[in-house]
Amino acid sequence: MKEINLEKMFLEAYTQYSSKIYKHIFFRVNNSQTAQDLTSETFLKTWRYLREGNKIENIKNFIYRVAHLKTQGSINRRSDRRASHR
Repeated sequence: MKEINLEKMFLEAYTQYSSKIYKHIFFRVNNSQTAQDLTSETFLKTWRYLREGNKIENIKNFIYRVAHLKTQGSINRRSDRRASHR
């Protein structure tokens, strides 16, 4: 896919889904800074995946899946840190 088409697809997805992804993540982590960080990481991973030449059939599903995995990883790490401090 051409670079311009990739950028256009990504920017449209970011515009359409970034606030929804932030809210989705915030609901789970209940921390604004963490939600912002995970949202950024989600879109960065999506961009890198596209730039590597990978095809995404449904970008909305892809972004939500990445957000879910990033959020779950963050929650698991936080739980592990709390358990190790007991």
